[in-house]
Amino acid sequence: MGHFTRQKNNNPDNIILIFLPLYSPELNGAEKVWWVIKRETNLCTFESLDELENKLDEIIKKKITLKKISKLTAYKDFLSPYKTI
Repeated sequence: MGHFTRQKNNNPDNIILIFLPLYSPELNGAEKVWWVIKRETNLCTFESLDELENKLDEIIKKKITLKKISKLTAYKDFLSPYKTI
């Protein structure tokens, strides 16, 4: 109990499963997006939830673009050993 075992998978030959370490936030794209938001709000104080919401809206509109999300969540270095010729 408390551990995982690898089971036989019946995947097609052209699909390779890549198993990640149990705790790997650096490989989780959502964590990288949150990092951008936290960086922008790190030393801020807010008088109300509305003020916080307005700040988050501003950050998302200016900093969290589709291009930025693509860059943050791209794992080319991690996946390079798995590329096929």
